[in-house]
Amino acid sequence: MLGRTIHNYQIVDRLGSGSMGAVYRARDTSLELDVAVKNLPEDVAADPQAFARFKRQVRAAMSLNHPNICAINTVLTENGQWFIIMELLEGQTLQGLLARATREVGATDTWTRPPLDVLTFFRLAIQIAEALIAADTKQLIHGGIKPANIIVTRRGDAKIMDYGLANLPGAAASSLPTGTVAYMSPEQVNGEEMDPRADLFSFGTVLYEMGTGRKAFTGVNADATLTAILEQQPPRPCELTRELPEELDRIITKAMEKDRNLRYQNASEILRDLERLRTVTDSWRHGPILGG
Repeated sequence: MLGRTIHNYQIVDRLGSGSMGAVYRARDTSLELDVAVKNLPEDVAADPQAFARFKRQVRAAMSLNHPNICAINTVLTENGQWFIIMELLEGQTLQGLLARATREVGATDTWTRPPLDVLTFFRLAIQIAEALIAADTKQLIHGGIKPANIIVTRRGDAKIMDYGLANLPGAAASSLPTGTVAYMSPEQVNGEEMDPRADLFSFGTVLYEMGTGRKAFTGVNADATLTAILEQQPPRPCELTRELPEELDRIITKAMEKDRNLRYQNASEILRDLERLRTVTDSWRHGPILGG
């Protein structure tokens, strides 16, 4: 792909890859600006039902205009391949940020220090919740909310990637990488029809990791992780990170309710609780300031 020109986009660098295709930096030669280009996996394009669903979801995703969601500019085809032209984001994934934070704080078997400072935690958590609200207005379900799909820009803002892509039909859950299945909702694991509450469960697992430095659900392989999501309760966040407010413990636990009827019913509810807690939580003692 490097050096290739797709319409007026010249591929200049490979940025990464995931289950829904590789991502490249490209130069828009007509506007003289850089964008991100993702190539759609051939198996999706070859499946008429999957491809029709892809087009519906990308059309809805393109209508999203929110500062915490990566913008999709257009979709192109060339020589039978499909490409998504997206906003180019400079920064690091939340996954990378948390990995660096846990190294700086110093992970131990008995975790007692939050990996992020209080300002960074609430800034990112509230921005992600606001993005979920915006997506809900378009009836968009992400289906892949996880730290690897959230970019923390150089300004310290959260940007959710891959709306319109992560929820496409594909491999069975048990064949996906453990790092992907760890954030699935129980209904997603069971192959049930999803609604926006599935993304709230995944958001809860992200908040859990942001507060404790640990994944809520783990296993020796993907199947074991899926079983943990369905059958096990992770340690309460306050048991791992004693400085977390008990109210945050309650928020995270409610978001990760296995029964979706007991979960937060929409992102506005969890946003309201996070904003209320932020106003009364000045600081916790440990954790580096990151993302700014």
